[in-house]
Amino acid sequence: MTSPVRVEEVAAPDVPPAFWTGPAPTALDRVWRARAAGAVVGWLVVRDGPDAREVLHIEVAPHARRGGVGRALLEVILGGPPVWLEVRDSNVAARALYGQLGFVIDGRRPRYYPTAAGGREDAVLMSWRPAA
Repeated sequence: MTSPVRVEEVAAPDVPPAFWTGPAPTALDRVWRARAAGAVVGWLVVRDGPDAREVLHIEVAPHARRGGVGRALLEVILGGPPVWLEVRDSNVAARALYGQLGFVIDGRRPRYYPTAAGGREDAVLMSWRPAA
C-alpha cells in the first residue's frame, strides 16, 4: 500500500464491500473499516465479552494484502482486554502477523475448516493478553 491506512469504527451492521466473505455483522458486534486512497480495503468484526474480545472476522481486500491493513485494524483493539481469535492452519501470512503482534497459540480445533479439495484443516486458536 502506498496510501496511508485510516481505520474507523462504524455502526454495525454496515454493508460490507464486494470482497467480504464472512457472515454479516450483527448489532452485538463492533465493526472497524479500513480505508486507503478513499477506498474500503479491510474490515474487522469483534464481539466484546465480559472479560475479553473475540475477533469474529477480519478481511483485507486482495489488492491491499501485505500492505499493513490487517495490522492497522488489529492495533485498534489491542491494549485493552485479552483478545481471542482463530485462523486456518494454512493461513501462514495471518499467523505470522498475529505472532508479530504478540498473539500466542493456545490450541487447535482439529479438522474444523473445510478445504476446497473436500478435506478438512485445523483451526489454530490464538490469544493476545496485555502485559502483566
